[in-house]
Amino acid sequence: MLPFRPILSEEESRELETVDVYVSDVEPQEAGKKYCPSHKDLEHVKKIRRINHENGDLSTFVASFTQIYNVSYQSFSRITAGYTLTALLCQTNSISESDLIKLITENGLDSVIFPRVQSVSKHRAYTREQFDAWRVLWPLNYREDPRR
Repeated sequence: MLPFRPILSEEESRELETVDVYVSDVEPQEAGKKYCPSHKDLEHVKKIRRINHENGDLSTFVASFTQIYNVSYQSFSRITAGYTLTALLCQTNSISESDLIKLITENGLDSVIFPRVQSVSKHRAYTREQFDAWRVLWPLNYREDPRR
């Protein structure tokens, strides 16, 4: 029997392309709230990312976060829980950073949302190999094609 491999389509063989989005670390009780509308282009991207911290990682995270945002350690219960939840807000091409910060401030969320830019996969993964490689940037939704 000869070993045959399927010929992959352009989507199945494409390399990772990214798009920039705004994200913010959020408290667990805030994680279910929608701060910005979803985009149909990003349905393949999970809206929340959870990062578990080892003891060393936790102290590094706390030190850098409190310094960058000039906030106290006590204001973040998610840090003491040993993990960080990061919510995807919206694509950077949908609103400027200054307008986003203005919107956050106007809605009284400036003590909860600290936006920063993150790259995520621009396209959905069509193969297990794409999924495994691309989800390193940000978690993805993936459904394996049963015909393959």
